[in-house]
Amino acid sequence: MSLLQRQYSSAACEAFFSAIGRVPAPSVDPVGGGGPGGPAAQSPDSHYGHPVYSMGIPGLAGVAALSPRLIGTNFTLPDSNGLCVSGDVPENAVQGVALRASKKLGPAVDKSHSAFLQLSSFREVATNDFEVRLLRIPGLRFEAFWLKAPPYLPNFSADDLVYPFISFHKEIPESQIVSMTDFMKVARPLAIKEASLPRPR
Repeated sequence: MSLLQRQYSSAACEAFFSAIGRVPAPSVDPVGGGGPGGPAAQSPDSHYGHPVYSMGIPGLAGVAALSPRLIGTNFTLPDSNGLCVSGDVPENAVQGVALRASKKLGPAVDKSHSAFLQLSSFREVATNDFEVRLLRIPGLRFEAFWLKAPPYLPNFSADDLVYPFISFHKEIPESQIVSMTDFMKVARPLAIKEASLPRPR
């Protein structure tokens, strides 16, 4: 069993390298063998990319469809010291405008890379072929790796795994891999609480 990396477009990869002022080395495989059927790249000296899904509070709280939305691709390029530069490329460019990427540095990016390198060490990962995705819940200030079990559909399923690396809630500790079922048991009440808070006028 293995971690799988979805194939991403060369245009998205070029947008990321343009944003960081670098040119990708010709010898670097931009998908690391990727897509379902290929192993996720985990070499510390090569760049890699993952699809990014965003989940809103209404869906998580149960007052709207529970439907994570694909918003783009996140790329990471670590250096020989394990420090990283990262960037998001949106799923769709504005009409008539070339794809543009963000550029991010700092502890959050380094935590993401460190968490990625840990994924293959978990015994739970040995049970299936998981596609590696990033899951963000902005309303909870939460980011995790979402390990998607076959058949790699856009929705959550009981066989999926979640590995948080940024969490501001003691109920969802960082660096502990959990099933999607156990994650939802904790995340949904937090979302319901957040949804009930009065909004600024």
